[in-house]
Amino acid sequence: MSTKSVGLLAFCVIGTMAAGGKEDSPPFRFVRDGGTERLDSTNGQFRAGLRWSHGAYFFADRVLGQPPVFYTIDRSGNLIGSARFGYSGHELFYSGSFDRMSNGSFVFAGMTETSPRIVSPFLGWTSAGGQEQHMRQTGKYLIYSLAVAPDDTIWTLGHEAETTNPDWQVDQNANVLRHFDSSGQLLNSAIPLSDFERLQGSKGFANGLLAVSSDNIGWYKCIGGRAAYIEISSKDFSVKTYPGVSARPDNFDLPIGLAIAKHGFAAVSIQHQSPARHASYILDPQSGTWAAAEVPKLGALRYAPRLIGSDSEDLVFLAGHESAFFRIQ
Repeated sequence: MSTKSVGLLAFCVIGTMAAGGKEDSPPFRFVRDGGTERLDSTNGQFRAGLRWSHGAYFFADRVLGQPPVFYTIDRSGNLIGSARFGYSGHELFYSGSFDRMSNGSFVFAGMTETSPRIVSPFLGWTSAGGQEQHMRQTGKYLIYSLAVAPDDTIWTLGHEAETTNPDWQVDQNANVLRHFDSSGQLLNSAIPLSDFERLQGSKGFANGLLAVSSDNIGWYKCIGGRAAYIEISSKDFSVKTYPGVSARPDNFDLPIGLAIAKHGFAAVSIQHQSPARHASYILDPQSGTWAAAEVPKLGALRYAPRLIGSDSEDLVFLAGHESAFFRIQ
């Protein structure tokens, strides 16, 4: 079911809801589910990009113009897999958004470039150890964000452009949200680019985070002082829009972690400009307000843990060498 013309208006924009202040914030709190996990045996350089998905921690090394290297870390902090994506072509190779699947494989968005702004977009896969790898071309569709659902299907945000022309004429009517099966076969698409730009209040996909649950796709973005959260039903593509966590976000409020727990609560970690810190917030879907929720400190670290993923009803947070799982109450 592709929704290009009729489907454009078929999804229901349920409304932009006002951001609530502290007095209206629901009394959410994070409750520890299990103990603290130490990741001492891993190299410290990965921590800024470490994430959790489908039962393991993971991160990637990406060098501009070269294929990526993916790493898998178990819950004891041991490196249990590494895979360099093999590519023998002469073109420049660019890798972008990536995620981990339940079988331990990685899927990522990328493109090869034969000459300036003449590119071929694709989805790429590699097993955890690199033994099995393949690519699937996505035509004119350039993927900017990617997330794997609990059922291993793949959700992406991107846009179509004439990538064989260096001027890159972008198609405002092509759908930005696309749903693929685990092998990259297109299942569905929705929401033309022109509508998506209106929903998020600005153009482009910069500084945005994508997260999926079994029922919803969430997109949080802050750019140019405008923050917005969009939640899309995976069943009928109905849309709810919310402002960001602050009614007056500054230009340097940067989302650094987004996840949706199984019970439907969305949470985001934000890097604030002043004071130089980050904090986490939970969206109350009934009132449409974000509530600041303190994450209990991990170890002796002074700063707050940051959100790195979800695990069924739990949200996973990281601080330095330590991580922990929390439920929302």
